[in-house]
Amino acid sequence: MRVVALALTGLSSHASAAVVFWDGEFNADWTLGTNWSLNAAPGAADTAVILSAGFVNQPVVDRNVTVARTDVVSGTLRVAAELTSPVDVSQRLGNLVVDALGGITGDVNFGDIFAADGGIATNNGTITGNVTMWGGTFNNAGVITGNTTINGGTFNLLDGSNLRNSSSLSVFSGALRLGTPETIGSLSLASDSELIAERLLSVQGIASLGGTLRFDATGLALGGDFIEAEILRAGSIVSGFSALDISGLSGYTVSSRIAQGDRSASYLLGFSRATQVPEPSSLVLMLPLLGLLTAVSRRRAIR
Repeated sequence: MRVVALALTGLSSHASAAVVFWDGEFNADWTLGTNWSLNAAPGAADTAVILSAGFVNQPVVDRNVTVARTDVVSGTLRVAAELTSPVDVSQRLGNLVVDALGGITGDVNFGDIFAADGGIATNNGTITGNVTMWGGTFNNAGVITGNTTINGGTFNLLDGSNLRNSSSLSVFSGALRLGTPETIGSLSLASDSELIAERLLSVQGIASLGGTLRFDATGLALGGDFIEAEILRAGSIVSGFSALDISGLSGYTVSSRIAQGDRSASYLLGFSRATQVPEPSSLVLMLPLLGLLTAVSRRRAIR
């Protein structure tokens, strides 16, 4: 009688692709098997599901891991190392935090299309992929290498934000808040979008404008008869905003114009005393504004 030995290779606690749920039974360590429903951490072919609202232990990726997909339905996923996986945080109870030394390699889909007040995402590290937002609040103080699309909620550009100069930023609905100077490849603002301008946005290519521009002039030093604030600079600017929402202003009328130069164009807000007519020579303010003004210069307005 001949005996045949069978060699099993690559055998794990679950040999085929599985959906594995976080239960956080022991601690917050993603790689610890007893923290997962199958008593084994998800592998490269598995889908990891975070449904941990109210759990004492929320998952933390503190060692490099790879999974086929990560779904954050509720609770908070913190990424402190490299997570190679597309990440979907599409429910209003899901939250995402990427630490400064953390990163996600894969596209990120964030927010609930049916709940604009959904969860919170904070990126202080690097997302190597595209970001699509549907609702909630996304605070970006890190790197996003791909394109960013906003379909709802509020996307905040904060100190440390680095959207790559070749990437596109599209806002179909919701708000884009410029809390820090930023440079991107192209910009598209649809009719349902809002741009909250606090710092200068530079666009290497085309900026297609629409929707509402919101600007708080409370801290703006309106000392002259006519001054202009540069809100946006681009290779070229298509159209303008549909509406202006200017707050903190008294005794001045507001106008806007697109100033086209040889190599770039600027979108300017003009502030003139109610009884004055703007003169060709004007004071031009470069953002940052609102008490953070660093450069004031006098030049002839570009016609």
